[in-house]
Amino acid sequence: LDSGVFIRSIATRSSGAGLSATTRTASKLLDASGKDIVIIETVGVGQSELEIMEIADTVVVVLIPEAGDAIQALKAGLAEVADIFVVNKADREGAGLMLTNLEASFNLSETPNWWRPPVILTKANIGEGIDQLCKAIGDHRQILSETNRLQEKRKLRRKQDLSKSLNENFRLWIHDLAKTDNEYAAIIKKVEDGKLEPYTAAKQILQRWTND
Repeated sequence: LDSGVFIRSIATRSSGAGLSATTRTASKLLDASGKDIVIIETVGVGQSELEIMEIADTVVVVLIPEAGDAIQALKAGLAEVADIFVVNKADREGAGLMLTNLEASFNLSETPNWWRPPVILTKANIGEGIDQLCKAIGDHRQILSETNRLQEKRKLRRKQDLSKSLNENFRLWIHDLAKTDNEYAAIIKKVEDGKLEPYTAAKQILQRWTND
C-alpha cells in the first residue's frame, strides 16, 4: 500500500538454489531504474541454496524460536551465508535461548575478523527490533564500503554473471544440437546403451563441434 515500494513475486520454477533463475537480471533492472534499496526474499537457504550470497550485498537470515538448535542451523550452512541473524517472533518461548546459542556458536566457528554477525530479536508484527535491524544492515554496508569489500564483491559478481551466462548459452546450444544433429544423436545413443561412458562422450562432443 506504499506508493514508494514496488513488489514483484517470481516463481523459482525448477531452480534448486532458493532463487528464480531471473532474480539476478531483475535485481539489476531494479537498480538501473533508480531503486535505492532492493530486498530479495528467498524460499529458504541451506547447504545447497547459497546463491543469494552471489547476488545480495548483505544477507539476513531470519529464524524463529521453533526452528531448533542454533548450532545445528550453523552446521547446515547458515553461518556461511549470513551477515546478520534475526530471531523473529521473539515473544515466543526459546527466543532468548536461541540468541544465546547463536552468539556462543560464533566462538566455535570461523567468522571474519572485520565483521561478527549480530543476532537481533524482532517482533515483526508490531515493528519491534526493526530499527536495530535497519541499523545493522547500514553498519554492514558501511564497513563493506570502507574496506573496499563492496567493490570486490561486485567485481566477483560480474565475473559470476559472465560464467552463468556462458553456461546457460552452452546448455541451450546443446539442447538445440540434440534436435538437429544426427552425429550428436548417435553419441547419445551409445551412452544410453552403455557402449560409451559419459566423460568420453562429452569430450567427443566438445572436440567435434567446437572445432567447427
